[in-house]
Amino acid sequence: MYLSGAVILDTENTYTNSEKLLTAAEELAQTGECNADEIYAVAHELETHVTSFAARVEQRRRRLDLAVHFYTHEKELESWLDELRVEKDACEEAPESLDATQRLLDQWSQQRAASLDACHSTIAQGEALLAELK
Repeated sequence: MYLSGAVILDTENTYTNSEKLLTAAEELAQTGECNADEIYAVAHELETHVTSFAARVEQRRRRLDLAVHFYTHEKELESWLDELRVEKDACEEAPESLDATQRLLDQWSQQRAASLDACHSTIAQGEALLAELK
């Protein structure tokens, strides 16, 4: 968490410092002490660099968000599937009645459908992350 806060602070400092430089450039250009065209050209170059920096920061944030979602869901899915395996392995004896068997089959069918949905969702998140990284 500390690193994330440091990155955010550095990013904010970059924006603040660039705004200060642009304001100073505007003031300097208006004084007439320097060539205003040169000052505006340098200021424009700074704005271009800041815009590029902001786009890269946003791209990294988007990639990080995708990675966090994917790996969080992957771990949750893995834990859930482990729980289902334990539950399945604990079921050594057949149910005592046809109704109990049907309920168990229905429960497993629902768990299977939910598992497949979770797998497809996690796969889609992984594919989105891969596409973003390419």
